[in-house]
Amino acid sequence: MIDGFLVFLSMVYTATFSPNGYTYAQGEWAGIITEVEYRGYLWKTWEGKMRTDPHPDLKYIKLSKMLSCSEEKEFSIEGDEMREQLLRAMHDRSIIVLHYERIGYFFSYWHGETRVFVKKIYPLESK
Repeated sequence: MIDGFLVFLSMVYTATFSPNGYTYAQGEWAGIITEVEYRGYLWKTWEGKMRTDPHPDLKYIKLSKMLSCSEEKEFSIEGDEMREQLLRAMHDRSIIVLHYERIGYFFSYWHGETRVFVKKIYPLESK
């Protein structure tokens, strides 16, 4: 009985306090960064928004088309270097690709407000 409880407690601890949690999904978004902010009530984290085209033709994507579309993705940012890259891309209005991981149901709010964490950033042209 006690062994089962300790196993359960260790699973809850790992799922709650692990910075990576477990990866439910991963993928890429192409678009422009519209917002980067530091927010939260108790635990402040860096969060961002990207405007994407629901059906982009990545070879012929236009900045004006990206600005007029209505789909906006929210994500959490880990690390100062990544935040600086996103801020630079937002100020330049450059179209970038974000490689992200979506964390499963067990995640902690002090790692980020969303379940989507950006892992890599690169310009659209270099893919």
